[in-house]
Amino acid sequence: MKKNIISNKGKIHLNTNLEKFKIEDSTIKSISTNKGSINIDDESIIISCLPTIITGRLLNLNYRCEYRGVVIVSALHKNNKLPNDYAWMYFDDMSINFTRITNYAKLSPGAVKGLNIFMYEIPFDSNKEFDKETTIKNLQNSIKKIPWLYKNFEKIINIQIENYVYPIREMGYEKNISKIHSYADSLNNLIRSGTAAEFEYGDVQICFRKSLDLSNDLSKHPKLNIKNLDKKTLEIKSSFTKSNSDFQKDISFIAEIGLNHNGNIDMAKKLIDLSVKAKCDYVKLQLYSSETRANKFTRDAFYKEDSDGEGENLYEIFKRCELSFEEMKSLYKYSQKAGIQLFFSAFDRQSVRKAYQISPSLLKISSMDLTNFEVCDEARKLFKNIIMSTGMSTIEDIQKSSNFLKDKIGENLTLLHCVSSYPMDINSAALGTISFLRRFANKVGYSDHSLEIYTSMLAVSYGAQVIEKHITLDKKLSGPDHIHSLESSELIELVSVLQNIKNLNKVRSGLIGVESKEFRRQKKGYYYKKDLKAGYKLNFDDLLLMPPCIGNDTFEVSEIIGKKLLTFKKKLDPVNIEDYES
Repeated sequence: MKKNIISNKGKIHLNTNLEKFKIEDSTIKSISTNKGSINIDDESIIISCLPTIITGRLLNLNYRCEYRGVVIVSALHKNNKLPNDYAWMYFDDMSINFTRITNYAKLSPGAVKGLNIFMYEIPFDSNKEFDKETTIKNLQNSIKKIPWLYKNFEKIINIQIENYVYPIREMGYEKNISKIHSYADSLNNLIRSGTAAEFEYGDVQICFRKSLDLSNDLSKHPKLNIKNLDKKTLEIKSSFTKSNSDFQKDISFIAEIGLNHNGNIDMAKKLIDLSVKAKCDYVKLQLYSSETRANKFTRDAFYKEDSDGEGENLYEIFKRCELSFEEMKSLYKYSQKAGIQLFFSAFDRQSVRKAYQISPSLLKISSMDLTNFEVCDEARKLFKNIIMSTGMSTIEDIQKSSNFLKDKIGENLTLLHCVSSYPMDINSAALGTISFLRRFANKVGYSDHSLEIYTSMLAVSYGAQVIEKHITLDKKLSGPDHIHSLESSELIELVSVLQNIKNLNKVRSGLIGVESKEFRRQKKGYYYKKDLKAGYKLNFDDLLLMPPCIGNDTFEVSEIIGKKLLTFKKKLDPVNIEDYES
């Protein structure tokens, strides 16, 4: 925001509680508060950093989503060091009511010297009445059980209650959260972003880190950048009203095993057998190296709370579910004997090459890698047939990557419309995009992450010739994709009735709000491997490819190879093309 906007028009509402949004024609017209109403003019955009559950209540979507809260108690101590000079420590003992101690001096190096404050985190059920006196009494008794704390303890100086911290993932939780996301995204002037925009806890420790996400999200958000879209693309989109009633009736179905084998080759074989039983056309696995598939050092790991009961971050999931090259070859042979074609998604150059060694006829490029120059470049060199998902991508992204692939493989490209939200509510489906994708490929389809089977059926009415959906042996299994996957009976039903569909009409305009989390976690960009001085000529060996994409996309960066750097850059800075000679 510009300074004059803040000084001339900005208003700060202190001690004000939001109560409800007034909505007309998919637009928020006013915000009701405990102190009156705030009117929203037609030129304004509302940027919300509220947790999803609170956003839902403001939108009058009172779904049952329960949380654990945390009481943060600040206490004065005689010294400011934990054992081994740790910044924080976790406790897993039922007789102690706090789960973590944080050394405030370590958290804030600028803290006043001699002010020795430890912060105790105490979980509680936010759905029940909170008993402050009992909680503090139990805290004092817990401190007495730890001699090095008790001897050091002086007094409690502050108590802060956070009600919405860790979600209680009961049955139906994901579906309810997805419905709130979907409705919020449908509003023309609301953007959900930044700290705690989803259910995650956004405390002081991570607020600064997420502020980068907020600025990055806003700089790329279609609701703020619609004027910057290519005029020709907008003309194509606005003129696209034809209902695609002449779609092919021969629909191919891809049974996506993905990570749902949970790293167990025998489970993978059972899923292949299920695909054969349901008469699927293809079965697909993900071939990757966990060391390059997810970034274990930054972003996602920063937001992870080991004590919240949520378990693994992305890297840990990929590591646990990773199958070896030899195991993948074995599964390919198994699928051949079973009578179904198996192929792979691959996520870097080396994985693309390995996929070609096993199954050379077909490759899938995932949504996260649509703008990944290295994957697209290697794929078009080796494979004659490529399927590519288009989630987390703008129209310009899709056009650029499609043309790049078609330069080598011609019309042997299939584009799958996809909304990268797990799970996805049907109101976010934007199924009209399927027909729109015919502008860029002769064959189009849909990769479905919804909880139901009818979304895939409806997709066929928009011209989907290929349907891809995850399959599982049991939705209740541990792992990120089981909940939105098809079990045996659902898979058999869907494959047999795919053509019982009706028409809908909606076209996505770019990244959808519910995709912002996955965009930050999975879209890859280039970073510098080392410090570089001004005047240095860039080459690929100087670059490190990893998520998230904070700088320019990899295709744009590939065009500045060999050009001179205009200013000094530090190791792990994101690569931006404006830092190079034109």
